Amino acid sequence: MFESTSTARIIADHIHAAPTPPSERVGRKIQADLESVLLRCLEKKPEDRPQSAEELSEMLGACETDAVWTRGMARDWWDRHGSRA
Repeated sequence: MFESTSTARIIADHIHAAPTPPSERVGRKIQADLESVLLRCLEKKPEDRPQSAEELSEMLGACETDAVWTRGMARDWWDRHGSRA
């Protein structure tokens, strides 16, 4: 997300500026491999982003994780929070 008091500046940033890494925005550590995937999704050039949901799924699947997250847990989360997300 880009912030400014100027609409023109926000638009210019969307076009030209690299986004702030998520770990900096939330002020806590995010796994480097996951943050890399997130930043790749935000690339300016479409050809630099994942080219399909399958490619993105593979990239996310390759990320190391300490937590267990199942499809059932995801479904429960969306049932509780999906309308706000």
